[in-house]
Amino acid sequence: MEQLGRLSALLGRVRLLRQAEARLETTKGLMGKGAARKIREAGFVEDDNAKEDRNGEKKAFLGKQWKWKLERRK
Repeated sequence: MEQLGRLSALLGRVRLLRQAEARLETTKGLMGKGAARKIREAGFVEDDNAKEDRNGEKKAFLGKQWKWKLERRK
């Protein structure tokens, strides 16, 4: 039972670290030289791995997605 609690805490920390990493990558990319463009707005999308909500739909919330134009370095 104690190991289950440790695993749950570990998975929670891993999830928070991944979210922080994604935010840092976004910030780093926006500060870079390449032009940024928004691929997707924040919102709910269909996700087979998500839990069903009260309506029986499987949706997960995803944040904005950005893509940067690659520039050649001189």
